[in-house]
Amino acid sequence: MDSDESHAVMDSEDELKLTKSKLKVLQLVVKKMKKKSTVLSAHWEKRMAQEKERQTKTLGDLESAQKKLANAESALTNEKKRHEKQMETLTSDYETSLSKSAKKISDLTKREVSYQGDLKAYEIKIIQMEEKIANMAEDRRKMEADWKNELFRHKTILDNQRRKEEELLAELGDVYAERDELIVKLEEIRQSRRVDKEAIERAQRSLAASEEKVSIIQGKYTTLLVKRDDSQQKIQKLRQEIAAIEGRNRLLEDKVQYAPKVIEAGLQEEIEMLRGTIVELRIQHNFQLMKQQRETETQLARMRDEHYKQVQQYRKAVMERNDTAEKKGLWRPVRTLFRRK
Repeated sequence: MDSDESHAVMDSEDELKLTKSKLKVLQLVVKKMKKKSTVLSAHWEKRMAQEKERQTKTLGDLESAQKKLANAESALTNEKKRHEKQMETLTSDYETSLSKSAKKISDLTKREVSYQGDLKAYEIKIIQMEEKIANMAEDRRKMEADWKNELFRHKTILDNQRRKEEELLAELGDVYAERDELIVKLEEIRQSRRVDKEAIERAQRSLAASEEKVSIIQGKYTTLLVKRDDSQQKIQKLRQEIAAIEGRNRLLEDKVQYAPKVIEAGLQEEIEMLRGTIVELRIQHNFQLMKQQRETETQLARMRDEHYKQVQQYRKAVMERNDTAEKKGLWRPVRTLFRRK
């Protein structure tokens, strides 16, 4: 019993010694841990101070970046407004040029339509002149027929007068022959000295009657000559009038035949010139439109490229700052501003 108690006491003392030794070890460990904790706390406080300083600097950089972003956005807005204003100006100039060209083309088209109307009016006038020429030709044929009938009538009258003249001349020749015979007989009677007063008186009366008849026939012949001269003058006058009418008709035919052709040729030439001018203006207008369109597209492409370069530069700068802040563990949300593709 005593031995068991003594063993129990010894075990308790050993256990107490072991516990004390463990306690000392734990105290040493706690002391080391406290020392280490103090060092770590100082280091951590220093690290936290450095991190706070870095964070403050990063916040300053972020504010500066935000200011630059605001300035870039303002510059971008101003550039966009300037570009829109420039585009409005270019569009306005383009529309003004387009309206001017369209107005010029419209004016030329109206002039062409007007010339086409004038050409149709001239064509109608030519048709009317041709109808008038046809009517004048018909009137001329009627007039020529009347003049020819009148000329034939005068020629017939002249032929009748000439025939009467020949008959009177023949009758006058017979009377002259009879008078000559009577003169010969009277001379024979005188020569034979036959004093036959009655025969002489009869011969003298016959001679007087013959002379009277001769004078009457000569009067008629003179009248016929006068009438013949009048008829010849009338015929000559009729021929002159017919020649004048034919000359005027030829001139009128030439004028009517060639004047419309000359007018039509002039109008056609002017219309062709106008058409050429319209085509040239349309070509110039289309060339100017294409040139302005190319210049506008080039300018827009250049402005887009400049804007894209500026945005890319700004994105690159922001991404570099975000990467730097992310590597240092100071800033993460900035990364959400521009996501890398």
